[in-house]
Formats: sequence, structure tokens, C-alpha cells
Amino acid sequence: MIAASQSLTEIANSPQRDLLLENFSGKIFLPNYAASGEFVRDLYRRIGLDDNQIACIASARPRAEYLYTCAYGTRKFRLELGEISRAICASTSHQDVTAARRILGESPAGLFLDNWLNERRVSAWESFLPVPTETEAVAGR
Repeated sequence: MIAASQSLTEIANSPQRDLLLENFSGKIFLPNYAASGEFVRDLYRRIGLDDNQIACIASARPRAEYLYTCAYGTRKFRLELGEISRAICASTSHQDVTAARRILGESPAGLFLDNWLNERRVSAWESFLPVPTETEAVAGR
């Protein structure tokens, strides 16, 4: 089972808090600069974190570093989308969807991604592509 909440207060004050924490062996905590404050630090303590873990959460970079806790230990890890990933996975606004539909309609078969990354001005994306085989090179890729 997977559960998610962005409300630390909701979890810390829940009558089912102990049941939830006991049954989720692995937990991922998002960065929270407010964790260094007394009120928020107390909420983290109430759900079982120690001062070192709370300091890791307080110092983690938003949208890049996270804290994982489980029975085997605790680790701060990095999970950050790069330029290409952001151009593909984080382009969800109405304007992005409109542009994607336009580019899809204008692109020859198999060239949507190339044209999309060019439109998004992703630098040097070609260097991340595998080197084409001789057959693919003849086919124009």
C-alpha cells in the first residue's frame, strides 16, 4: 500500500498515527525548511524522527533531495529531473499541451521528440541519444 500526504499536522494529530507509521516500513520525507522551527520540529518528533533526520529535511533542496527512512536505516537521496526530463515530464500547462499538439501535427513520423526538445530549447539534447546504427542512419535518424 502506498499513501501520501503533504500535511504533517494531519499525520501527527491523527488518532491512527501509530497504526499508519507502524504499517509503512519505508517513508519518504520532502524537503521542509520550516523543520528547523520549534513547532514543525515537534511534529516530526511526534512521528518518530530524531534531530539529525529533521536537520536533513530542513536542509534538503526542494524538488531535488529527499529523506528515506526504513527499518534498515535512513538516507538522504537525490532525485532531480534534468533538463530533458523536465521538458518531457513537467510540460503540463495549457500552453505546453497546445504547443505539443501543434508540433505533433507539424512533425514527420518519428520526429516529434526532436522537434519538441528543439521548441523547448533544451541544450545539447542530441548528445544523450544513442548513436544510430548504420541502418537507422540510412533511414534518416
